[in-house]
Amino acid sequence: MKRNMHWGLTALIALTLAACRDSAQEQAADVAAAEREATAEVAEARRDAEMTIAESVQEASAEVKSASEDARDAAQDAHAEVTRTAAAANYEVAVAEADAALKVAREQCDALAGKAKDACEADALAQHERAIADAKARRAAAEARAEAIARAS
Repeated sequence: MKRNMHWGLTALIALTLAACRDSAQEQAADVAAAEREATAEVAEARRDAEMTIAESVQEASAEVKSASEDARDAAQDAHAEVTRTAAAANYEVAVAEADAALKVAREQCDALAGKAKDACEADALAQHERAIADAKARRAAAEARAEAIARAS
């Protein structure tokens, strides 16, 4: 009986060792499978992150481009408005200068008599008209530049 018990115990130990060996192999296989699965999950997470980042960069680039275009348009509109304002102000100054020159010329003409006075006054008026016409032409050219600037935006 001791001998049977010994054989039984030996068989039990052999089966246990075989089971441990199978368990160790299964464990190693399970670990390897888990590592492969984890590696695949990390790779997928990286791909997802890269796609998210790429989409974010594209959106940000589009927003920056849009903001840049808006800022450029606003700057051009402001430039056009300044050009219009300057044209009007410069015209007013030119008219004031022409009127002042006419007033001084008339005072100088008053010192003359007859045809000389008439010729002096005619010359003063002609100079005044030329000065006003030049001022109008400069204003029109500046307004045309302002319109070109505004259309460019």
